[in-house]
Amino acid sequence: MLSIETNLLCSAVPSMEIADKKKRPIIVPSLMITLWVIGCLINLILLAKAIAFPGVVALPGCSLEHSGCDEVLSSAASRLAGLPLPVWGALFYTFLAVIFGLARRLPIPFGDLLCAVAIVPAVASAAWLVVAMRIQAHYCPWCLALHGANVALFLLVCYQAQSSWDKEQLRRKAAAAPPLSRRLAVITIASGTTLAISQLFLFLALGGSAGPTIQAVVGVEDPVSTAAFAKDEKLPTILVSTNAKRQLVVFTCPTCPHCRRVWRMLEEIQTEHPDVYVIHVRFSPLSAKCNPAVKDTGQSPSPHAEACELTRVALAVALAKPDEFKDFLSWLYEHQPGLSEEQARAEAERRLGGEKFRSCLASETVENRLGRDIQLSTELHITSLPALLLPAGRIAGPYTPEQLRQLLQDNLAPVQ
Repeated sequence: MLSIETNLLCSAVPSMEIADKKKRPIIVPSLMITLWVIGCLINLILLAKAIAFPGVVALPGCSLEHSGCDEVLSSAASRLAGLPLPVWGALFYTFLAVIFGLARRLPIPFGDLLCAVAIVPAVASAAWLVVAMRIQAHYCPWCLALHGANVALFLLVCYQAQSSWDKEQLRRKAAAAPPLSRRLAVITIASGTTLAISQLFLFLALGGSAGPTIQAVVGVEDPVSTAAFAKDEKLPTILVSTNAKRQLVVFTCPTCPHCRRVWRMLEEIQTEHPDVYVIHVRFSPLSAKCNPAVKDTGQSPSPHAEACELTRVALAVALAKPDEFKDFLSWLYEHQPGLSEEQARAEAERRLGGEKFRSCLASETVENRLGRDIQLSTELHITSLPALLLPAGRIAGPYTPEQLRQLLQDNLAPVQ
């Protein structure tokens, strides 16, 4: 009786494997390879964007509402151990290719090793979504696609791993061989899971899950009083209404992607509360051409190559027609990255008239104002932009529009 059952089992195993091959193995590995190729291509695009063309080349889809590829790719959460995440992504996809190539020679079951490796980017994807959507309030469509591919790949790998394990156990049982031990597989998957969970907490920490804080400026009791425009200032750039009660200062640069995001927030807040906030706008161009505090990295093309020139154009517009300054600076931000000085000057001449604009651009007032802003940024120890200054100090850490509103409401006293 025992021999009959053994013969039936031996004869059944091949037929089960043939039927299984018809239903699943052709489809699932094909989907896994497809997702691997998609992930590789997107990761290469993001790698080129992060390393070769930061802030210079705009990716399709990054101009949608609430999207912000430059903001996301240049944020603190976009790096791990000092390297852009696409670098780690390239290592991950290369490692997957090696595993695929050496599948039959590995001492660990193929599916289990894939699970241990694939769980790391899958958990990282979930962490990144939390940081981007809940903390940074921005997303990158290309990053979303990449992380979606990572999660889908992980789910397929888990399905394939369990199926491959069951098949191997059946084959071993039919051949009267000892069953596979789960010990090595458990250790492998547990190691990958531990790394993934550690990465989750690291991502949340980098993303600023604790929210923004106010840091005192060393040696300056009230940075707003120091940087705010005096009544006799020749070229003030202020967002204000006659009855505004509270004031803050923002140091910005027309080529800074983070500045663009914060400028949009400030515009919304000032529009919602026109009689509450006085916003003093100062400039600290991120270019060594006019700002000695900026080190020339030698990067070519530089995303901030036109920063000094665009700042001068914005100040010339403010000098010629103060009411036009806010809209023109918004226009500069909306046309980044890649906006040239010639394009900005053409837009300024269209708004103001060529002769009037050129006269203001050539005036000493613009150059003196730019020099004063740069001097103030040095005195106030501003080393990164945007810099939002309140009387108690500088706002530090990423923040959402809601967090900024609450911070301004809690920390700004009425103007005396």
